[in-house]
Amino acid sequence: MTDFSLPGPAESTLYLTVDSAHPLFIVGRNGTGKSALMHRLRQKPELNTIYLPGSRTALFDGESLSLTPKSRRDLADNLPAWDNSAKARWKNFSGNQRNEKAIHDLTAAEHQYINDCAKTIARNSDSSETAGAIAKLQSKESPLDRVNQVLQQANIPVQMLIADNELKATSGDNIFSYARMSDGERIALILIAEVIAAKPGVVFLIDEPELHLHRSIVVPLIATLIKSRLDCEFVISTHELDLPTSFAKSRVCIVRSVAWQTSGEVKHWDFDVVEQTDRLPEGLVTDILGSRRRVLFTEGAATSLDTPMYSVLFPKASIRPKGSCKDVQHAVIGIQSTTGLHHTEAFGLIDNDGMTEQAIIDFQAGSIYPLPFFSVESLYYDADVLAAVVKRQAATYESDEEKQADLMAGFLADIVVEGIGAAAKQGTAEHLAGRLAERRVRDALLAQMPKRDELVAAASSTIQISGQSAYPAELVRFQTMLAEQDIYGIIARYPVRHSGILGAIAKALKFQGRADYEAAAVARVTSDEALRKVLLLKLAPLSTIINA
Repeated sequence: MTDFSLPGPAESTLYLTVDSAHPLFIVGRNGTGKSALMHRLRQKPELNTIYLPGSRTALFDGESLSLTPKSRRDLADNLPAWDNSAKARWKNFSGNQRNEKAIHDLTAAEHQYINDCAKTIARNSDSSETAGAIAKLQSKESPLDRVNQVLQQANIPVQMLIADNELKATSGDNIFSYARMSDGERIALILIAEVIAAKPGVVFLIDEPELHLHRSIVVPLIATLIKSRLDCEFVISTHELDLPTSFAKSRVCIVRSVAWQTSGEVKHWDFDVVEQTDRLPEGLVTDILGSRRRVLFTEGAATSLDTPMYSVLFPKASIRPKGSCKDVQHAVIGIQSTTGLHHTEAFGLIDNDGMTEQAIIDFQAGSIYPLPFFSVESLYYDADVLAAVVKRQAATYESDEEKQADLMAGFLADIVVEGIGAAAKQGTAEHLAGRLAERRVRDALLAQMPKRDELVAAASSTIQISGQSAYPAELVRFQTMLAEQDIYGIIARYPVRHSGILGAIAKALKFQGRADYEAAAVARVTSDEALRKVLLLKLAPLSTIINA
Protein backbone atom coordinates (compact mmCIF):
# COMPACT_ATOMS: atom_id res chain seq x y z
CA MET A 1 0.00 0.00 0.00
CA THR A 2 1.21 3.50 -0.85
CA ASP A 3 -0.06 6.68 0.80
CA PHE A 4 0.33 10.17 -0.63
CA SER A 5 -0.23 13.42 1.26
CA LEU A 6 -0.98 16.54 -0.76
CA PRO A 7 -1.75 20.20 -0.01
CA GLY A 8 -5.47 20.98 0.14
CA PRO A 9 -7.54 24.17 0.44
CA ALA A 10 -7.14 26.42 3.50
CA GLU A 11 -3.80 24.81 4.43
CA SER A 12 -5.43 21.41 4.87
CA THR A 13 -3.86 18.09 3.88
CA LEU A 14 -5.51 15.71 1.44
CA TYR A 15 -4.65 12.02 1.21
CA LEU A 16 -4.60 9.43 -1.56
CA THR A 17 -4.11 5.69 -1.11
CA VAL A 18 -3.33 3.05 -3.70
CA ASP A 19 -2.71 -0.66 -3.29
CA SER A 20 -2.57 -3.67 -5.56
CA ALA A 21 -6.19 -4.60 -4.85
CA HIS A 22 -7.53 -1.07 -5.38
CA PRO A 23 -6.22 0.77 -8.46
CA LEU A 24 -6.56 4.54 -8.18
CA PHE A 25 -8.14 6.46 -11.05
CA ILE A 26 -7.74 10.23 -11.25
CA VAL A 27 -10.52 11.98 -13.15
CA GLY A 28 -11.61 15.57 -13.64
CA ARG A 29 -12.23 18.22 -16.24
CA ASN A 30 -9.45 19.78 -18.30
CA GLY A 31 -7.51 22.37 -16.32
CA THR A 32 -8.30 20.99 -12.87
CA GLY A 33 -4.71 19.86 -12.25
CA LYS A 34 -4.68 16.14 -13.02
CA SER A 35 -1.34 16.14 -14.85
CA ALA A 36 0.20 18.33 -12.15
CA LEU A 37 -1.08 15.86 -9.57
CA MET A 38 0.49 12.94 -11.44
CA HIS A 39 3.74 14.91 -11.58
CA ARG A 40 3.64 15.41 -7.80
CA LEU A 41 2.92 11.73 -7.11
CA ARG A 42 6.04 10.57 -8.92
CA GLN A 43 8.23 12.86 -6.81
CA LYS A 44 8.03 10.56 -3.79
CA PRO A 45 11.70 9.48 -3.66
CA GLU A 46 11.31 6.14 -1.90
CA LEU A 47 8.85 4.81 -4.46
CA ASN A 48 9.77 2.45 -7.27
CA THR A 49 7.68 4.15 -9.95
CA ILE A 50 7.35 3.81 -13.69
CA TYR A 51 5.83 6.90 -15.25
CA LEU A 52 4.03 6.49 -18.57
CA PRO A 53 3.19 9.98 -19.89
CA GLY A 54 0.18 10.40 -22.12
CA SER A 55 2.03 12.93 -24.24
CA ARG A 56 4.70 10.44 -25.36
CA THR A 57 4.91 9.67 -29.05
CA ALA A 58 4.93 6.16 -30.46
CA LEU A 59 7.95 6.70 -32.70
CA PHE A 60 11.23 4.80 -33.05
CA ASP A 61 14.51 5.90 -34.63
CA GLY A 62 14.76 2.70 -36.66
CA GLU A 63 13.31 -0.74 -37.24
CA SER A 64 15.81 -2.32 -34.85
CA LEU A 65 16.89 -1.36 -31.37
CA SER A 66 19.76 1.08 -31.09
CA LEU A 67 19.69 0.99 -27.28
CA THR A 68 22.65 -0.92 -25.82
CA PRO A 69 22.78 -2.32 -22.27
CA LYS A 70 24.99 0.60 -21.25
CA SER A 71 22.77 3.26 -22.82
CA ARG A 72 19.81 1.50 -21.21
CA ARG A 73 21.46 1.87 -17.78
CA ASP A 74 22.31 5.52 -18.48
CA LEU A 75 18.72 6.18 -19.50
CA ALA A 76 17.43 4.55 -16.32
CA ASP A 77 19.74 6.79 -14.28
CA ASN A 78 18.48 9.93 -16.02
CA LEU A 79 14.75 9.23 -16.19
CA PRO A 80 13.95 9.97 -12.51
CA ALA A 81 15.55 13.41 -12.71
CA TRP A 82 13.82 14.18 -16.00
CA ASP A 83 10.44 12.99 -14.75
CA ASN A 84 10.76 15.02 -11.55
CA SER A 85 11.62 18.19 -13.47
CA ALA A 86 8.93 20.87 -13.55
CA LYS A 87 9.31 20.87 -17.33
CA ALA A 88 8.21 17.24 -17.51
CA ARG A 89 4.56 18.36 -17.48
CA TRP A 90 4.97 19.89 -20.93
CA LYS A 91 8.31 18.66 -22.33
CA ASN A 92 8.85 15.16 -23.70
CA PHE A 93 12.25 14.04 -22.43
CA SER A 94 13.86 11.35 -24.60
CA GLY A 95 10.56 10.07 -25.96
CA ASN A 96 11.97 7.70 -28.58
CA GLN A 97 14.50 6.29 -26.13
CA ARG A 98 11.71 5.60 -23.65
CA ASN A 99 9.97 3.58 -26.33
CA GLU A 100 13.14 1.64 -27.10
CA LYS A 101 13.59 0.99 -23.38
CA ALA A 102 10.17 -0.69 -23.26
CA ILE A 103 11.04 -2.95 -26.21
CA HIS A 104 14.53 -3.61 -24.81
CA ASP A 105 13.15 -4.60 -21.39
CA LEU A 106 10.50 -6.89 -22.86
CA THR A 107 13.03 -8.63 -25.10
CA ALA A 108 15.47 -8.98 -22.19
CA ALA A 109 12.73 -10.36 -19.92
CA GLU A 110 11.76 -12.94 -22.54
CA HIS A 111 15.38 -14.04 -23.03
CA GLN A 112 15.90 -14.21 -19.26
CA TYR A 113 12.78 -16.34 -18.82
CA ILE A 114 13.95 -18.83 -21.46
CA ASN A 115 17.56 -18.83 -20.21
CA ASP A 116 16.49 -19.52 -16.62
CA CYS A 117 14.47 -22.52 -17.75
CA ALA A 118 17.30 -23.76 -19.99
CA LYS A 119 19.85 -23.47 -17.17
CA THR A 120 17.59 -25.42 -14.83
CA ILE A 121 17.27 -28.19 -17.39
CA ALA A 122 21.00 -28.23 -18.21
CA ARG A 123 22.42 -28.29 -14.70
CA ASN A 124 19.84 -30.32 -12.83
CA SER A 125 19.78 -34.06 -12.42
CA ASP A 126 16.52 -33.85 -10.49
CA SER A 127 13.89 -35.07 -12.94
CA SER A 128 11.09 -33.23 -11.14
CA GLU A 129 12.87 -29.85 -11.43
CA THR A 130 13.72 -30.56 -15.05
CA ALA A 131 10.10 -31.46 -15.74
CA GLY A 132 9.02 -28.24 -13.99
CA ALA A 133 11.32 -26.14 -16.18
CA ILE A 134 10.02 -27.84 -19.32
CA ALA A 135 6.43 -27.29 -18.18
CA LYS A 136 7.24 -23.63 -17.56
CA LEU A 137 8.52 -23.27 -21.12
CA GLN A 138 5.32 -24.86 -22.41
CA SER A 139 2.95 -22.92 -20.13
CA LYS A 140 2.42 -19.85 -22.31
CA GLU A 141 3.36 -17.71 -19.30
CA SER A 142 6.54 -16.13 -20.62
CA PRO A 143 6.64 -12.31 -20.79
CA LEU A 144 6.04 -12.43 -24.54
CA ASP A 145 3.15 -14.89 -24.14
CA ARG A 146 1.57 -12.56 -21.60
CA VAL A 147 2.00 -9.59 -23.94
CA ASN A 148 0.21 -11.50 -26.68
CA GLN A 149 -2.60 -12.45 -24.31
CA VAL A 150 -3.12 -8.79 -23.42
CA LEU A 151 -3.06 -7.76 -27.08
CA GLN A 152 -5.68 -10.37 -27.87
CA GLN A 153 -7.95 -9.45 -24.96
CA ALA A 154 -7.66 -5.76 -25.88
CA ASN A 155 -8.92 -6.52 -29.42
CA ILE A 156 -5.63 -5.51 -31.05
CA PRO A 157 -5.17 -7.68 -34.18
CA VAL A 158 -1.42 -8.25 -33.95
CA GLN A 159 0.89 -10.63 -32.07
CA MET A 160 4.57 -10.41 -31.13
CA LEU A 161 7.38 -12.93 -31.56
CA ILE A 162 11.16 -13.18 -31.46
CA ALA A 163 12.68 -13.60 -34.93
CA ASP A 164 16.37 -13.20 -35.79
CA ASN A 165 16.93 -12.41 -32.11
CA GLU A 166 14.69 -9.32 -32.37
CA LEU A 167 11.16 -8.51 -31.33
CA LYS A 168 8.87 -8.59 -34.37
CA ALA A 169 5.17 -8.15 -35.05
CA THR A 170 3.06 -10.64 -36.92
CA SER A 171 -0.38 -10.36 -38.49
CA GLY A 172 -1.67 -13.17 -40.66
CA ASP A 173 1.32 -14.53 -42.57
CA ASN A 174 3.27 -11.27 -42.38
CA ILE A 175 6.21 -10.68 -40.03
CA PHE A 176 7.43 -7.09 -39.74
CA SER A 177 9.17 -4.65 -37.43
CA TYR A 178 7.23 -3.30 -34.45
CA ALA A 179 8.16 0.15 -35.81
CA ARG A 180 5.84 -0.51 -38.77
CA MET A 181 2.79 -1.15 -36.61
CA SER A 182 0.04 1.49 -36.58
CA ASP A 183 0.33 4.40 -34.13
CA GLY A 184 -2.30 2.95 -31.81
CA GLU A 185 -0.76 -0.53 -31.93
CA ARG A 186 2.69 0.88 -31.09
CA ILE A 187 1.31 2.89 -28.15
CA ALA A 188 -0.46 -0.21 -26.85
CA LEU A 189 2.66 -2.35 -27.28
CA ILE A 190 4.87 0.14 -25.43
CA LEU A 191 2.38 0.36 -22.56
CA ILE A 192 2.00 -3.42 -22.34
CA ALA A 193 5.75 -4.00 -22.56
CA GLU A 194 6.45 -1.53 -19.73
CA VAL A 195 3.92 -3.22 -17.46
CA ILE A 196 4.71 -6.86 -18.24
CA ALA A 197 8.51 -6.46 -18.07
CA ALA A 198 8.51 -4.49 -14.79
CA LYS A 199 9.79 -5.91 -11.52
CA PRO A 200 7.29 -6.73 -8.74
CA GLY A 201 6.29 -3.90 -6.40
CA VAL A 202 6.31 -1.15 -9.02
CA VAL A 203 3.86 1.76 -8.79
CA PHE A 204 2.71 2.55 -12.34
CA LEU A 205 1.71 6.16 -12.99
CA ILE A 206 -0.16 6.13 -16.30
CA ASP A 207 -1.26 9.50 -17.65
CA GLU A 208 -4.23 9.53 -20.05
CA PRO A 209 -3.72 6.17 -21.83
CA GLU A 210 -6.75 6.92 -24.02
CA LEU A 211 -5.02 9.74 -25.92
CA HIS A 212 -3.96 7.50 -28.81
CA LEU A 213 -6.35 4.58 -28.32
CA HIS A 214 -10.01 4.04 -29.15
CA ARG A 215 -12.25 3.45 -26.13
CA SER A 216 -13.09 -0.05 -27.42
CA ILE A 217 -9.40 -0.84 -26.93
CA VAL A 218 -8.30 1.23 -23.94
CA VAL A 219 -10.87 -0.10 -21.46
CA PRO A 220 -10.13 -3.84 -21.94
CA LEU A 221 -6.41 -3.04 -22.32
CA ILE A 222 -6.07 -1.30 -18.94
CA ALA A 223 -8.38 -3.81 -17.28
CA THR A 224 -6.28 -6.72 -18.52
CA LEU A 225 -2.99 -5.05 -17.58
CA ILE A 226 -4.10 -4.38 -14.02
CA LYS A 227 -5.33 -7.94 -13.60
CA SER A 228 -2.07 -9.27 -15.05
CA ARG A 229 0.09 -7.47 -12.44
CA LEU A 230 -1.54 -8.04 -9.07
CA ASP A 231 1.94 -7.61 -7.57
CA CYS A 232 2.03 -3.94 -8.63
CA GLU A 233 0.03 -0.78 -7.97
CA PHE A 234 -1.65 1.42 -10.56
CA VAL A 235 -2.48 5.13 -10.59
CA ILE A 236 -4.22 6.13 -13.82
CA SER A 237 -5.22 9.64 -14.85
CA THR A 238 -7.97 9.51 -17.44
CA HIS A 239 -10.87 11.22 -19.18
CA GLU A 240 -12.33 7.82 -20.11
CA LEU A 241 -14.96 7.44 -17.38
CA ASP A 242 -15.72 3.83 -18.28
CA LEU A 243 -12.29 2.87 -16.95
CA PRO A 244 -12.94 3.36 -13.21
CA THR A 245 -16.28 1.57 -13.42
CA SER A 246 -14.58 -1.48 -14.96
CA PHE A 247 -13.15 -2.27 -11.52
CA ALA A 248 -15.57 -2.82 -8.67
CA LYS A 249 -12.80 -2.27 -6.11
CA SER A 250 -11.21 0.80 -7.65
CA ARG A 251 -10.78 4.12 -5.90
CA VAL A 252 -11.52 7.30 -7.82
CA CYS A 253 -10.05 10.72 -7.13
CA ILE A 254 -12.30 13.42 -8.62
CA VAL A 255 -10.06 16.47 -9.04
CA ARG A 256 -12.20 19.59 -8.71
CA SER A 257 -9.62 22.38 -9.06
CA VAL A 258 -6.01 23.44 -8.61
CA ALA A 259 -4.56 26.71 -7.28
CA TRP A 260 -1.18 27.96 -8.52
CA GLN A 261 1.48 30.10 -6.92
CA THR A 262 3.04 32.99 -8.86
CA SER A 263 6.19 30.86 -9.20
CA GLY A 264 4.28 28.34 -11.29
CA GLU A 265 4.24 25.73 -8.53
CA VAL A 266 1.01 24.19 -7.25
CA LYS A 267 -0.38 25.82 -4.13
CA HIS A 268 -3.07 23.23 -3.47
CA TRP A 269 -5.60 20.88 -5.01
CA ASP A 270 -9.24 20.34 -4.22
CA PHE A 271 -10.46 16.80 -4.78
CA ASP A 272 -12.84 14.16 -3.47
CA VAL A 273 -12.15 10.44 -3.24
CA VAL A 274 -14.79 7.82 -4.02
CA GLU A 275 -13.83 4.66 -2.17
CA GLN A 276 -16.44 2.32 -3.64
CA THR A 277 -17.55 2.98 -7.20
CA ASP A 278 -19.82 -0.07 -7.17
CA ARG A 279 -22.08 1.70 -4.66
CA LEU A 280 -22.71 4.70 -6.90
CA PRO A 281 -26.19 4.97 -8.47
CA GLU A 282 -26.41 2.90 -11.63
CA GLY A 283 -26.67 5.11 -14.68
CA LEU A 284 -25.27 8.16 -12.87
CA VAL A 285 -21.64 7.11 -12.45
CA THR A 286 -20.31 9.15 -15.36
CA ASP A 287 -22.40 12.14 -14.27
CA ILE A 288 -20.70 11.99 -10.86
CA LEU A 289 -17.14 11.21 -11.96
CA GLY A 290 -17.12 13.66 -14.86
CA SER A 291 -18.70 16.61 -13.10
CA ARG A 292 -17.80 19.60 -11.05
CA ARG A 293 -18.79 19.35 -7.41
CA ARG A 294 -22.19 20.73 -8.41
CA VAL A 295 -24.16 19.14 -11.21
CA LEU A 296 -27.31 20.58 -12.77
CA PHE A 297 -29.62 18.12 -14.49
CA THR A 298 -31.86 19.51 -17.22
CA GLU A 299 -34.49 18.20 -19.56
CA GLY A 300 -33.73 17.47 -23.19
CA ALA A 301 -30.72 15.96 -24.93
CA ALA A 302 -27.14 17.11 -25.46
CA THR A 303 -28.28 18.85 -28.65
CA SER A 304 -31.16 20.70 -26.94
CA LEU A 305 -31.21 24.42 -26.20
CA ASP A 306 -30.73 23.87 -22.47
CA THR A 307 -27.05 22.91 -22.36
CA PRO A 308 -25.41 25.87 -24.18
CA MET A 309 -27.41 28.54 -22.33
CA TYR A 310 -27.19 26.99 -18.87
CA SER A 311 -23.46 26.29 -19.27
CA VAL A 312 -22.95 30.05 -19.63
CA LEU A 313 -25.29 31.02 -16.80
CA PHE A 314 -24.05 28.38 -14.33
CA PRO A 315 -20.27 28.07 -14.85
CA LYS A 316 -19.73 26.50 -11.43
CA ALA A 317 -21.93 23.52 -12.27
CA SER A 318 -21.71 20.71 -14.79
CA ILE A 319 -24.78 20.64 -17.03
CA ARG A 320 -26.17 17.17 -17.68
CA PRO A 321 -29.25 16.75 -19.94
CA LYS A 322 -31.41 13.85 -18.80
CA GLY A 323 -34.40 13.75 -21.12
CA SER A 324 -37.73 14.08 -19.34
CA CYS A 325 -38.78 15.77 -16.11
CA LYS A 326 -39.05 12.32 -14.49
CA ASP A 327 -35.50 11.50 -15.55
CA VAL A 328 -34.27 14.73 -13.94
CA GLN A 329 -36.08 13.82 -10.71
CA HIS A 330 -34.56 10.34 -10.64
CA ALA A 331 -31.05 11.69 -11.28
CA VAL A 332 -31.26 14.29 -8.51
CA ILE A 333 -32.67 11.80 -6.02
CA GLY A 334 -30.07 9.18 -6.99
CA ILE A 335 -27.14 11.49 -6.36
CA GLN A 336 -28.60 13.05 -3.22
CA SER A 337 -29.10 9.60 -1.71
CA THR A 338 -25.37 8.81 -2.03
CA THR A 339 -23.78 12.21 -1.40
CA GLY A 340 -21.60 10.78 1.36
CA LEU A 341 -19.78 8.63 -1.20
CA HIS A 342 -18.84 11.34 -3.69
CA HIS A 343 -19.65 14.79 -2.18
CA THR A 344 -21.43 15.89 -5.35
CA GLU A 345 -24.39 18.28 -5.05
CA ALA A 346 -27.25 17.69 -7.47
CA PHE A 347 -29.87 20.16 -8.70
CA GLY A 348 -32.55 20.03 -11.37
CA LEU A 349 -33.84 22.71 -13.74
CA ILE A 350 -37.02 21.86 -15.62
CA ASP A 351 -39.53 23.57 -17.88
CA ASN A 352 -42.45 25.19 -16.11
CA ASP A 353 -45.00 23.77 -18.55
CA GLY A 354 -47.69 25.91 -16.91
CA MET A 355 -47.53 24.09 -13.57
CA THR A 356 -49.29 25.37 -10.45
CA GLU A 357 -47.60 27.32 -7.66
CA GLN A 358 -47.95 24.34 -5.33
CA ALA A 359 -46.24 22.07 -7.84
CA ILE A 360 -43.37 24.57 -8.07
CA ILE A 361 -43.00 24.60 -4.28
CA ASP A 362 -43.00 20.80 -4.15
CA PHE A 363 -40.29 20.55 -6.81
CA GLN A 364 -38.10 23.16 -5.12
CA ALA A 365 -38.25 21.20 -1.87
CA GLY A 366 -36.36 18.45 -3.71
CA SER A 367 -33.75 20.82 -5.24
CA ILE A 368 -35.52 20.82 -8.59
CA TYR A 369 -36.35 24.29 -9.90
CA PRO A 370 -39.01 24.94 -12.56
CA LEU A 371 -38.35 27.88 -14.85
CA PRO A 372 -40.33 31.05 -14.11
CA PHE A 373 -41.68 30.86 -17.68
CA PHE A 374 -43.01 28.05 -19.81
CA SER A 375 -39.81 26.59 -21.24
CA VAL A 376 -36.18 27.24 -22.17
CA GLU A 377 -37.32 28.85 -25.43
CA SER A 378 -38.92 31.56 -23.32
CA LEU A 379 -35.45 32.32 -21.94
CA TYR A 380 -33.83 32.54 -25.37
CA TYR A 381 -36.57 34.89 -26.58
CA ASP A 382 -36.83 36.84 -23.34
CA ALA A 383 -37.26 40.60 -23.85
CA ASP A 384 -33.82 41.39 -22.40
CA VAL A 385 -32.08 38.79 -24.56
CA LEU A 386 -33.88 39.99 -27.67
CA ALA A 387 -32.91 43.59 -26.89
CA ALA A 388 -29.23 42.59 -26.53
CA VAL A 389 -29.28 40.71 -29.83
CA VAL A 390 -31.04 43.63 -31.51
CA LYS A 391 -28.31 45.99 -30.32
CA ARG A 392 -25.65 43.70 -31.75
CA GLN A 393 -27.48 43.31 -35.05
CA ALA A 394 -27.81 47.07 -35.40
CA ALA A 395 -24.08 47.52 -34.80
CA THR A 396 -23.38 44.87 -37.43
CA TYR A 397 -25.44 46.59 -40.11
CA GLU A 398 -24.67 50.24 -39.26
CA SER A 399 -21.55 51.98 -37.94
CA ASP A 400 -23.22 55.35 -37.36
CA GLU A 401 -24.67 55.52 -33.82
CA GLU A 402 -27.74 57.53 -34.82
CA LYS A 403 -28.56 55.09 -37.59
CA GLN A 404 -27.96 52.22 -35.17
CA ALA A 405 -30.59 53.67 -32.82
CA ASP A 406 -33.10 53.92 -35.66
CA LEU A 407 -32.33 50.38 -36.77
CA MET A 408 -32.75 49.07 -33.22
CA ALA A 409 -36.14 50.74 -32.94
CA GLY A 410 -37.12 49.19 -36.25
CA PHE A 411 -36.00 45.71 -35.17
CA LEU A 412 -37.89 45.95 -31.87
CA ALA A 413 -41.03 47.02 -33.71
CA ASP A 414 -40.61 44.16 -36.18
CA ILE A 415 -40.37 41.67 -33.32
CA VAL A 416 -43.84 42.69 -32.18
CA VAL A 417 -45.34 42.92 -35.65
CA GLU A 418 -43.97 39.61 -36.96
CA GLY A 419 -44.40 37.76 -33.67
CA ILE A 420 -48.01 38.84 -33.24
CA GLY A 421 -48.64 38.12 -36.90
CA ALA A 422 -47.50 34.52 -36.44
CA ALA A 423 -49.48 34.19 -33.20
CA ALA A 424 -52.62 35.47 -34.92
CA LYS A 425 -52.55 32.83 -37.65
CA GLN A 426 -55.57 30.58 -37.80
CA GLY A 427 -55.51 27.81 -35.21
CA THR A 428 -52.49 29.10 -33.26
CA ALA A 429 -54.50 30.56 -30.38
CA GLU A 430 -56.55 27.39 -30.01
CA HIS A 431 -53.47 25.19 -30.25
CA LEU A 432 -51.31 27.00 -27.69
CA ALA A 433 -54.16 27.71 -25.26
CA GLY A 434 -55.22 24.08 -25.57
CA ARG A 435 -51.76 22.72 -24.77
CA LEU A 436 -51.46 24.88 -21.67
CA ALA A 437 -55.01 24.06 -20.55
CA GLU A 438 -54.33 20.35 -21.03
CA ARG A 439 -51.47 20.50 -18.54
CA ARG A 440 -53.57 22.43 -16.03
CA VAL A 441 -56.49 19.98 -16.28
CA ARG A 442 -54.21 16.95 -16.04
CA ASP A 443 -52.56 18.30 -12.89
CA ALA A 444 -55.96 19.07 -11.35
CA LEU A 445 -57.31 15.60 -12.06
CA LEU A 446 -54.17 13.84 -10.85
CA ALA A 447 -54.37 15.80 -7.61
CA GLN A 448 -57.79 14.25 -7.00
CA MET A 449 -56.67 10.70 -7.62
CA PRO A 450 -57.28 8.63 -4.48
CA LYS A 451 -54.32 7.09 -2.69
CA ARG A 452 -54.03 3.34 -2.22
CA ASP A 453 -55.33 3.37 1.35
CA GLU A 454 -58.28 5.50 0.25
CA LEU A 455 -59.13 2.98 -2.47
CA VAL A 456 -59.02 0.14 0.05
CA ALA A 457 -61.13 2.05 2.58
CA ALA A 458 -63.79 2.98 0.01
CA ALA A 459 -64.07 -0.53 -1.45
CA SER A 460 -66.13 0.95 -4.29
CA SER A 461 -65.94 0.21 -7.99
CA THR A 462 -66.73 3.82 -8.80
CA ILE A 463 -64.31 6.75 -8.48
CA GLN A 464 -65.71 10.26 -8.56
CA ILE A 465 -63.38 12.89 -10.02
CA SER A 466 -64.69 16.26 -11.13
CA GLY A 467 -63.05 19.27 -12.67
CA GLN A 468 -63.46 22.26 -14.91
CA SER A 469 -61.81 22.89 -18.25
CA ALA A 470 -59.14 25.58 -18.18
CA TYR A 471 -59.35 26.00 -21.94
CA PRO A 472 -62.07 28.71 -22.30
CA ALA A 473 -60.35 31.07 -19.86
CA GLU A 474 -56.93 30.36 -21.39
CA LEU A 475 -58.21 31.08 -24.88
CA VAL A 476 -59.63 34.41 -23.72
CA ARG A 477 -56.30 35.25 -22.08
CA PHE A 478 -54.39 34.47 -25.27
CA GLN A 479 -56.76 36.53 -27.40
CA THR A 480 -56.42 39.44 -24.98
CA MET A 481 -52.63 39.28 -25.29
CA LEU A 482 -53.02 39.28 -29.06
CA ALA A 483 -55.21 42.36 -28.94
CA GLU A 484 -52.71 44.10 -26.66
CA GLN A 485 -49.81 42.93 -28.87
CA ASP A 486 -48.13 41.45 -25.80
CA ILE A 487 -45.70 39.20 -27.67
CA TYR A 488 -43.36 38.88 -24.69
CA GLY A 489 -46.22 37.74 -22.46
CA ILE A 490 -47.19 35.10 -25.02
CA ILE A 491 -43.59 33.86 -25.25
CA ALA A 492 -43.33 33.60 -21.46
CA ARG A 493 -46.66 31.85 -20.87
CA TYR A 494 -47.22 29.49 -23.78
CA PRO A 495 -45.39 26.58 -25.48
CA VAL A 496 -44.38 28.75 -28.43
CA ARG A 497 -41.95 26.15 -29.76
CA HIS A 498 -45.09 24.52 -31.21
CA SER A 499 -45.85 27.54 -33.38
CA GLY A 500 -44.26 29.75 -36.02
CA ILE A 501 -43.74 32.64 -33.60
CA LEU A 502 -40.05 32.09 -32.86
CA GLY A 503 -39.10 31.55 -36.49
CA ALA A 504 -40.91 34.74 -37.47
CA ILE A 505 -39.01 36.73 -34.83
CA ALA A 506 -35.66 35.30 -35.94
CA LYS A 507 -36.30 36.31 -39.54
CA ALA A 508 -37.49 39.75 -38.45
CA LEU A 509 -34.00 40.25 -37.02
CA LYS A 510 -32.43 39.19 -40.35
CA PHE A 511 -31.32 35.73 -39.22
CA GLN A 512 -31.66 32.73 -41.53
CA GLY A 513 -33.75 30.96 -38.94
CA ARG A 514 -34.12 30.03 -35.29
CA ALA A 515 -30.81 28.19 -35.02
CA ASP A 516 -28.83 31.26 -36.09
CA TYR A 517 -30.71 33.54 -33.73
CA GLU A 518 -30.33 31.13 -30.80
CA ALA A 519 -26.57 30.84 -31.37
CA ALA A 520 -26.38 34.65 -31.38
CA ALA A 521 -28.40 34.77 -28.15
CA VAL A 522 -25.94 32.48 -26.38
CA ALA A 523 -23.05 34.57 -27.70
CA ARG A 524 -24.61 37.75 -26.29
CA VAL A 525 -25.25 36.18 -22.90
CA THR A 526 -21.66 34.92 -22.87
CA SER A 527 -20.11 38.31 -23.59
CA ASP A 528 -22.54 40.59 -21.71
CA GLU A 529 -22.11 40.38 -17.94
CA ALA A 530 -24.97 42.80 -17.26
CA LEU A 531 -27.33 40.63 -19.32
CA ARG A 532 -26.22 37.51 -17.44
CA LYS A 533 -26.99 39.20 -14.13
CA VAL A 534 -30.48 40.13 -15.32
CA LEU A 535 -31.21 36.56 -16.41
CA LEU A 536 -29.80 35.09 -13.20
CA LEU A 537 -32.16 37.28 -11.17
CA LYS A 538 -35.03 35.76 -13.14
CA LEU A 539 -33.72 32.27 -12.37
CA ALA A 540 -33.52 32.80 -8.60
CA PRO A 541 -33.46 31.06 -6.16
CA LEU A 542 -31.56 28.38 -8.13
CA SER A 543 -29.02 30.87 -9.47
CA THR A 544 -28.27 32.17 -5.98
CA ILE A 545 -27.67 28.68 -4.61
CA ILE A 546 -25.76 27.09 -7.47
CA ASN A 547 -23.45 30.03 -8.22
CA ALA A 548 -22.60 30.69 -4.58
